[in-house]
Amino acid sequence: MGVEFDSACEPYRKCTRALSGLRDAQSVLEALQRIQAREPDALPETLAHDIRRRLLRRRDRLLRAEPPDRSALRRLLAQAERDAASWTLVASAEALGAGLRRTYQRGRRAMGRALARGRETDLHRWRRRARELALRQPMARDLRQVLSALRIGTEFERISDFAANIAKRALALGSAAAPELATEIQRLAAFAGNLLTQVVGAYRERDAKQAMMVWAQDEQLDEAYTLTYHRIVHWMQQDPNRVPAGTHLVFIAKNIERIGDHTTNIAEAIHFQVQGEWLSTPRPKGDTTSLEPIAAAPPG
Repeated sequence: MGVEFDSACEPYRKCTRALSGLRDAQSVLEALQRIQAREPDALPETLAHDIRRRLLRRRDRLLRAEPPDRSALRRLLAQAERDAASWTLVASAEALGAGLRRTYQRGRRAMGRALARGRETDLHRWRRRARELALRQPMARDLRQVLSALRIGTEFERISDFAANIAKRALALGSAAAPELATEIQRLAAFAGNLLTQVVGAYRERDAKQAMMVWAQDEQLDEAYTLTYHRIVHWMQQDPNRVPAGTHLVFIAKNIERIGDHTTNIAEAIHFQVQGEWLSTPRPKGDTTSLEPIAAAPPG
């Protein structure tokens, strides 16, 4: 991004510098209150009292100070808004996620040093990190929402790839598949499509329970895929001329099963977003096709 990015961001920095003092003092004060509420024994009362007293003194001093020129700030923000309209975002979602994680981790380290030593310099660094978190991700829930959205976006991209591959193979296959196998594939696709609809609803409603219902059904989709796979293989064994069409059918069925896997990944990301922790339970699997031995072909 470099010098050009820094220049473009200068109007925003001017605005935040004029307003940051009071916001920073209040942000750190609220963070201290949340820490004491959640972990009453984590901070000695004398140290907590001293920190709170300093923060209140700073906040009150800033409240009594002359307020910034609001009209000038509005002009700066309006100009920044006009400039930002022409920006092009070239950073990847992975880079954004990494930056957010680094910001959060720096804030946690600064808080740990401030709690352990309580020196003025440590408190100042914690204040700076708290300001970054307040600007970018004021709550852990918000950070989880961003990280989950990044992962879910990647999962949908992979689902789209599998769907495109299915469409290509369906065009190549035409009407060469047996009607009963086409019906089997349709049932498998309907099952996966229903799981995808459910997980989208779970994400929209932030419903971890519904997401886990989708997660639990992945095993059923695996079992349905295994059954479909065996039927396709049996159909091909009856006539070698069916192998080209059967190969397309196997790949289509496998792509549908993989869509189910990525749908389950989305369900896990929703659980993390809502509950704040990744699942520790291994995902149940019902696909046994990769473990089944292949009988040797007869000689000659």
